[in-house]
Amino acid sequence: MTAPFSEKDMPINLLNNSWYEILPYKSIEGFNYFERGKDHMGNIHNTFGLNKFKTMKETSKAVEFRNIVNGEVIYLLPNKEITIVLNPKKVEGNKELEEKSTGLSHSTALREFPKREHTGNGPICYGYAYKFLSVEELDVFLDELTKL
Repeated sequence: MTAPFSEKDMPINLLNNSWYEILPYKSIEGFNYFERGKDHMGNIHNTFGLNKFKTMKETSKAVEFRNIVNGEVIYLLPNKEITIVLNPKKVEGNKELEEKSTGLSHSTALREFPKREHTGNGPICYGYAYKFLSVEELDVFLDELTKL
């Protein structure tokens, strides 16, 4: 299979030096990034890697990334759009981050985050969710986040 672009513009998977097909990253109803395929998830994982995040744990509910510089944890959720969740300790008190958030996310997968009462019988881990329509948007956000 040949790349649909010049070798000069070829994106590289940093893990195994293979190329990934570049496709438009638009939100599509019924579209799940985790089901899109290994190549697309590789682009997202590479974006985290380029922003100094290391994959710590992968489950069906989330992928946990840890920043290798400051130790902060971010979760990537298997939603239609690229969705990440930040620790409430990072967000609360930061007006800009609070305003950009799409709301709270509650999940047992957010195991490194604090717990609070929600709808169940006991406390559950939670964080602030952020949605992105493209890998490029995610990259810009992660770059800005590491500067905070």
